[in-house]
Amino acid sequence: MAEAPKKTKHSKLDAVPINLGLEQLYPPDEPMKPSTKFAFEIIAIPGLGANPEWTWKKDKVHWLKDGNMLARKVPNARISVFQYQSQWFGRGAVDQKLDNVANQLLYALERSRGSESKVPIIFVAHCLGGIILEKAILTARLRQNDFPSVFPWIAGCVFLGTPFRGTETQAKAEILAKFAETINLGASSSLLKLLEKDSDTLRRLRNDFVKLSAEAHIRLFCFFESQKSNLASQLPLMKGTSFQKMELIVDEESATFDGSENLSLVSDHFQLNKYTGPKDGNFVAVSDEIKVTAQKAPGILKSRQNALRQMLVDDKTYHALVAALGKGFSDLDATMCGSYRGPKAAQPSWVLDVENYKTWKDNPDNPLLWTHGKAGTGQASIASSIIEDLNKTRQQGTIVTSFFCDQGDENRRSLRGLLKIIIRQVIDVSQDMASHLLTDSKKGKKTGTQDLDLDSLSKVSTLWDALHSMARDLPAGFLYVVVFGIEQLSKESLSEWLELIRSIPTGDDRSEEAPVKILLLSRSGRPDIEKALKPRFLQINLDDSENAERVSDALRADISARVNELALPAPLAYFVKRHIHSRAEDNSIYVSLVIQELKNVQGTNMTAAEIRALLESFPYGLTEMFEVSLIFLLSL
Repeated sequence: MAEAPKKTKHSKLDAVPINLGLEQLYPPDEPMKPSTKFAFEIIAIPGLGANPEWTWKKDKVHWLKDGNMLARKVPNARISVFQYQSQWFGRGAVDQKLDNVANQLLYALERSRGSESKVPIIFVAHCLGGIILEKAILTARLRQNDFPSVFPWIAGCVFLGTPFRGTETQAKAEILAKFAETINLGASSSLLKLLEKDSDTLRRLRNDFVKLSAEAHIRLFCFFESQKSNLASQLPLMKGTSFQKMELIVDEESATFDGSENLSLVSDHFQLNKYTGPKDGNFVAVSDEIKVTAQKAPGILKSRQNALRQMLVDDKTYHALVAALGKGFSDLDATMCGSYRGPKAAQPSWVLDVENYKTWKDNPDNPLLWTHGKAGTGQASIASSIIEDLNKTRQQGTIVTSFFCDQGDENRRSLRGLLKIIIRQVIDVSQDMASHLLTDSKKGKKTGTQDLDLDSLSKVSTLWDALHSMARDLPAGFLYVVVFGIEQLSKESLSEWLELIRSIPTGDDRSEEAPVKILLLSRSGRPDIEKALKPRFLQINLDDSENAERVSDALRADISARVNELALPAPLAYFVKRHIHSRAEDNSIYVSLVIQELKNVQGTNMTAAEIRALLESFPYGLTEMFEVSLIFLLSL
């Protein structure tokens, strides 16, 4: 029988083995890969001289690694720890520099995430780890070309006893380190020197970090100890002895920022990052703040992107963009709002109560709604009611845009013109969004240098991509796009538009998509439109039996409102309303033609009998009515 391997006993003065860089703790037994499949990235940074095995562990409970601890509190997070050499006492002591450690963290993080990662990052730092974190974030901001996946995606930092103003204990530790250095059992570490109480280096670092965090909307939360620590128990030569030296290692003043969110823990300095289990009060407090940061992460990142973008688009560039996007449109109001000038309905359109409309409006998995019907089903009125509803009920951050196609207008039958006007409405709401129309090569560190390539605005692909980039930058909600009369686009534009629509994913495939919501209105009888839209997207068919009744009821209400505007005597108004509805065959175009005929004879002193006779002369249905109106027009 083979002998069991003997366990090697290590001296308390031996070098502590460290696996340098990032080590993934959860999910366990999984190699470090790009973080795109996780919802959050949690990075823990230990303090000075930390033992990798016991820094985050108490008895057998490892709160970063165990599935019932932080992983349960913040699901779908990758939790890793950053290991670095910081031993200052013993045979493995090294003289480590702050810049070097901060760079190690950034390079390791960039490699593990991948340059395309946009997963929010939450840092948890104990003691000196917080100082390293300050330096790393400041460096990441200055060197975004080197670390593109880091600074833009930092959501927040949770600090556990970080001595932002240094600590009185540092002086004692440095004396011990110098003594140990003379007998080859230590090193006078630069990291240890850094923790000098009220040092200028820490003050400058703290001021720069607080300023950057405020500008970048990084959420900061500081925990501090409320109990004194036995300093002697942490020194290798004193462990196991009865000697005690009790003192507060990092007091509240040093462990917090002015005006920062902070909370005390019932703990000494060396137990701030160790917990007994899920019900440990200190763990609950710390994990709650990590969870809150995760919940706020999307808003934090978008607020930062908007704030940083403000300096990229000056007024001159913005106004040049607005002018270029609107160039060639003779009537911008009609282009964006349509030419429907009927009376405002007493009640919103019935379409707003249709389940498919509600689903499209609120569900991110349904990007497009197609509303279609024969000519005269009141689509212009429906479109106006939908736009009004979206503007009234929109949540903060949502933008509503619209475009009314017109085959008789060169720009309004063009897909390029459509996208230009939609984008113009977006930047009307938020000037910052205009940065997505600047050439990428001029962004970055060249503050104040803005380059607008007006020729790029003629490219449909550029405009389409810019629109989706803008939607991704919304702080919340959706970017709604309502397009009326898509059958009036030119053949080439409609074909290209439908091809872009086909590329829009639906359902579960939309997890990474921009929150763009498109509502299309068109007339029936276009197989190309039906083929592209009917199989994949929600629809409201105005011609089916159930909706036809609703169209008829809506038209009756519209007739009543429009006749009331004529101010006819009550008996005559009643007759006109009934007569028009009986002959309109539920066609709003017919109604508009008849109402216009009645307006034409207003002021001619026609009697009620003559008006009745005029109405009786009008035929049934749209086609014949159009011919009558045309003959009347030509006879003028």
